[in-house]
Amino acid sequence: MKHEVFTYLDEHKEELAKFLSQIVQIPSLNEGVEDSCDERQMSNFLTKYYQEMGLETKVVAVDKESKRPNVFGIYKGIGDGENILFNAHMDTVPITDADAWKYPPLSGKIVDGKVHGRGASDCKQGIAAMTYAVKALQAAGVKLNGDVILLASAGEESNEGGVYGAGPAIKEAGIKASFAIVGEGTNMEIDVESSSLCFFEVVVKGKSIHASSRNQVVFPQSASVPCGSQVGVDALAKALPIINMLYAKERDWNLNTMRSKIVGAGGSPYHDKAGVGAFTINPCDITGGTYLGSLIGEVRIKYSIWHDNTISLEEIKKEIVRDIAAVASTDSWLRENPPIVNMPILQTWKGFHTDRNIEGVKILESAYKELTGRDAIITGMKAVCDATYINEQGIPSVVFGPGGMENGVHGTDEFCYVDSLVEAAKIYASMIMKWCK
Repeated sequence: MKHEVFTYLDEHKEELAKFLSQIVQIPSLNEGVEDSCDERQMSNFLTKYYQEMGLETKVVAVDKESKRPNVFGIYKGIGDGENILFNAHMDTVPITDADAWKYPPLSGKIVDGKVHGRGASDCKQGIAAMTYAVKALQAAGVKLNGDVILLASAGEESNEGGVYGAGPAIKEAGIKASFAIVGEGTNMEIDVESSSLCFFEVVVKGKSIHASSRNQVVFPQSASVPCGSQVGVDALAKALPIINMLYAKERDWNLNTMRSKIVGAGGSPYHDKAGVGAFTINPCDITGGTYLGSLIGEVRIKYSIWHDNTISLEEIKKEIVRDIAAVASTDSWLRENPPIVNMPILQTWKGFHTDRNIEGVKILESAYKELTGRDAIITGMKAVCDATYINEQGIPSVVFGPGGMENGVHGTDEFCYVDSLVEAAKIYASMIMKWCK
């Protein structure tokens, strides 16, 4: 039976690529902030597609305007076996610098064994692979005891998976499953946990003055001429020691204090394509200055922190605030005008953790090895995803899918290899047959 399933996927490789191309062409752009996406066009397409496959469908929108629908396609089992859930999100990050793309971002162009376009790798490839795994099972006449539940969810890119997306949709639909696979691109490595994410902001105050007076600000003057902070203060110059301290702290965390055995240091003796050292303090936005002819009177620096999910936000905030205060204590201006730390801002996103020794992980390992002949790499996701919100619904989850960050994810020229799509669909199908009996 497995041979028939795999043969179907090999013979329908081009059809699978065209399906991914088709859904890449459906815009579902998310600006990364709340309520900035409308997934209805994608939802309508998938609902009709799943109905034509003969799947039981459920469309669940928990927002007031019902413009954030989540789509379930359920391949019903004939017995009382275990259910399995597959998830991938419909929304994508925005398109930036469209002229820099080799092919138009929403073209879904299929060239050289790749499907190109925004969302091709994050995360519409997951939708394509899980959908064709079920199509292959249907074509081969596979009867299962448990249900296969496909969930195309809303709002992942803006961390709305716990608001409008996967988590509340599962709860609202009354979905029950004993294991879940989230189809984000992991290079077919099995991620059993992820980092957590939070954002914070450092505000450094200076004193704005006409730029022609900078000489008095930075050079000593005769006793009768005002100088230094009496005249003005360059906020960016005052911020630099704090910026350098946070770079040093990032290195210290990774070398000494925050080395997770799974996410931070690599969870396998085999190669981990996402690399080691996951705890980062990333400056992601810097603003300052109000006029070209003036000193910068204030600098605001936003940071994202990716950290071990066993470390609380309160612990991180305490350490950041303490060390910024320590730097400020060395400067006469900053002692009197201490930097402000706002944490958290924008959003926080708790990571997930699933025991690597549970049956679902072991069966997925065996499905991978049977197909590839290689031992599966068990590691952790250096980013965040909807596995957090699926786990919160009591469904143990892992992240496992084709492709990875190097496929232009969140950048230009995003793509997905067609061969990796086929391989993922085969492993998904094999996992289904083992899990649902």
